[in-house]
Amino acid sequence: MRIFTREEIRLIDEKSQSQYGINPEILMEIAGARAVEVFLKYRPDAGKSKPVIILAGLGNNGGDAMVIARHLAGISRRTHVFLTGDSSKLKSPNSSHYNVLKNINVPVTEISHISTLCTFFDQDPGHYDIIDGLLGTGMSGGTSGLYADVIELTQKHAGFVFSLDIPSGVDANTGAVAGTSFQADITASFGFPKLGHFFSPGAQLRGKLINLELSYPVELSQDSAIKLLREKDVRPLIKHRDPYGHKNSFGHTLLIGGTPGRVGAITLSSKACHRTGSGLVTAATWAESWQPLMAHVSDETMTIGIEDINKITADPHALLSPFNAVVLGPGLGTDSRAKKLLESILETYQGPLVIDADAINLISMHGFHGRVKSRQAPCILTPHPGEMSRLLKVDKDKILLSPIGAIHQAIELTHATVVLKGAVTLIGGVDEPVYLSHYPNAGMATAGSGDVLAGILGALSAQGYTAHHSALLGVYLHSLAGDLAAQAHPHGSMMAGNIIEKIGHAFEKIHESKNNRVSTLFTAIR
Repeated sequence: MRIFTREEIRLIDEKSQSQYGINPEILMEIAGARAVEVFLKYRPDAGKSKPVIILAGLGNNGGDAMVIARHLAGISRRTHVFLTGDSSKLKSPNSSHYNVLKNINVPVTEISHISTLCTFFDQDPGHYDIIDGLLGTGMSGGTSGLYADVIELTQKHAGFVFSLDIPSGVDANTGAVAGTSFQADITASFGFPKLGHFFSPGAQLRGKLINLELSYPVELSQDSAIKLLREKDVRPLIKHRDPYGHKNSFGHTLLIGGTPGRVGAITLSSKACHRTGSGLVTAATWAESWQPLMAHVSDETMTIGIEDINKITADPHALLSPFNAVVLGPGLGTDSRAKKLLESILETYQGPLVIDADAINLISMHGFHGRVKSRQAPCILTPHPGEMSRLLKVDKDKILLSPIGAIHQAIELTHATVVLKGAVTLIGGVDEPVYLSHYPNAGMATAGSGDVLAGILGALSAQGYTAHHSALLGVYLHSLAGDLAAQAHPHGSMMAGNIIEKIGHAFEKIHESKNNRVSTLFTAIR
């Protein structure tokens, strides 16, 4: 399932006409007909007593809305279309659909001022089923004037809002709202889901998202470099676990971090590493953190001192060679000794490296992007938006407004696989599509959740998964384990350790599931 930007959708519409000769009126008819089916599934009695209020703009979204009005009229459902603008400005195919509505006596009222809509609701008060066809994916810059007034007034009289393509007022690329927006109960996306469906606040404003196929040529579906991460993508990646194997068969992971007061970070990472199947796990910390680490780390975890790795006289390559993967950063600190350690590992370690938390901050502080880029071995970076802003030296708001651009920039700077963490997590790598993991879970907004992910990624890397596959499977496992933990620990009581407890169950669920796991707010209809 690919996810498209505003510009990509516009290009698809152009190609469908210029290269394949598909009449846009046909696509509009398909969109309206399929949207009516979904609308009536959820509102089977709509239009039997009170009219369905259909809001239509002058663009293609309004044309889709007028097709819906005609279909509802065809089954004797009451409708009232409000056209926000002058009908003489309608272009084909919208003008054709408008004329049909007039010919079959569907009430159509042109509104140039909010007073027209106020009068309607004053005369017939109450709550209505609303079909939102005001503004589609082409909108940018936010709502104002008449459109903002119509949205605000209609929302007050809405019993149910059915938005076409995207709720009016939501930016299709970012999910941002400038001005006002509808709060939809259901959004019927046409052709492909849009990027703005998955980022806040658009993700909350869309309600249940249902994607409707429009019979575009299959080649056009490949024109997006963004894919939705689903169970079907990760299930084939899981390696067979040899029942005759021994601990050395499943990799040895070294995790490095844990300044005083932050030993919990490396402890959580090491426990997650065990639960994800690493045959051997070693945790390394500073001398002053040794005793706290020993008190909290699991009995199965081996420990060493960071100083043993960081000795100038020692051979770092020899010390690190026994490890199949290294996780660097959870609770590491950013002082001069941490800098020296990072430099040493970047220069000498030849295996897969997961760079997390403070190690990312060190790269940002000292401009080590090129050193990461020059490594021959695989590397995974796991920034959250704040760490990404420091890595790219831009404002955090810019990261939030353009996360796809940010992840591409980070990949260009480091040649690493990049996991941009958040309620929506993005995974990208050199010559790989960007995957979007959309399984929001408020329970995972808790201290240590990122440390757990780092441990999962380290364990998978040590077991021989590529950086790209480690990131895809690791993010999915982390998310699914979080969902399972939230079911057992609702109402904000969930902690990072609860995610670790469910990693094994997440593996089992992927193996046993016969159906793709899709966000409970997302459905695709073919």
